[in-house]
Amino acid sequence: QAAQAHPPGTPPALRLAGSPGAPLRGFGPSMREAATDGRAGAQSQSQDRQFPEVVALGAFALIAGSAFLFTKSASESLPPCTITALRLALGSCGLLLLNLAAGGPASVLKALRLLWKPQVLAVGICNTAVPYTLYAAAMDRGVEVWLAAVVSGSGPTIAAPLGALLLPGAGCPPPRALAGLAVGFAGLSALAVEKALPTGSHGTERATSAIGFALALAAVCCKALAAILAQRHLTQAKAEADLVAAPTPLLIPLQFSLAQALAGLAAALLLLACVDGLALPRQLAQWHVWAALLYLGFAASCLVYVLQFYIVHRRGGVQQMTVDYLTPVVGVLEGAALRHELADLSAPRLLLVLAGTALAATGAGLVTSVATPVHRGPSGMAPLCGCEGRGQERC
Repeated sequence: QAAQAHPPGTPPALRLAGSPGAPLRGFGPSMREAATDGRAGAQSQSQDRQFPEVVALGAFALIAGSAFLFTKSASESLPPCTITALRLALGSCGLLLLNLAAGGPASVLKALRLLWKPQVLAVGICNTAVPYTLYAAAMDRGVEVWLAAVVSGSGPTIAAPLGALLLPGAGCPPPRALAGLAVGFAGLSALAVEKALPTGSHGTERATSAIGFALALAAVCCKALAAILAQRHLTQAKAEADLVAAPTPLLIPLQFSLAQALAGLAAALLLLACVDGLALPRQLAQWHVWAALLYLGFAASCLVYVLQFYIVHRRGGVQQMTVDYLTPVVGVLEGAALRHELADLSAPRLLLVLAGTALAATGAGLVTSVATPVHRGPSGMAPLCGCEGRGQERC
């Protein structure tokens, strides 16, 4: 039958599948090997593209987690509004220099033009002025470093429903991401239960701590809203040609970072004038206060913005908020090692803190391991629709 189907002289690579010893559908051994090598090369290139994003996530988590330690140190000497205004002033100076180095005066002018957009103003206020003031006020009311970091870990659970509501066409997250959110929220709940257990303190102290906890939670809500608004703007800006592509993938995040930092600085100065006045306190002469402000300004209000909007630019707003599952780990470790916040805990309380931190880290691993979007635009932006890993046919 094979001889009848294929006359003499027919090349073996052109024989139909089903013939004895014939390769499948015209693919010889060399062609199959080339196809296998091509798939392996594509997977390697995909992993290479994801490596900078993983590094950015790790650096973002370390800087953001350490910011609570320096905020606590500054809040012991300065009022909350003063801390916010000074850190944003220093951060804006750093972002201005980065924009000049990366794109020259044209990059700064584009960032200044963004200030007239209401969405950018909203991101600046919700991502900087309001949450920084709320965090400082919460720590001024007795919230510890580790607790502030733990509360910030609820960001993904807030950003996910906000993204479903505010992002057009956003669908339900994949099952693995939902499992990661559930595990991470369970860890945060365990840590919150430890804080809520009675400690023998007076009722006034517990009430003050409860107010501080509420202020920290409100700050996380503002951060989550800012992440979703930033994703909407960064995605729409490419189509509207407001932000042009550049040789470096960081130029667009740099421009947006400077614009939202300046917007937050304007709101912080207005809030400072209304609440604390413009007179600088005498505590600024202390070296440890300036050390905390320099870190909060150039690291936590400059470099962290570039990392944040780079991740939003590549992965989307909800994926960017998953980094907050790692900040509790940094905050708990720094609070315990440098401020001895967990030294007086009993063995059951300490086990509860460790278990909650481990669950939060596990949730981060599950959520961030979800596949990145299959289709990206020419600039590598995450799609607005939220169809990560499920195809783009309906888009």
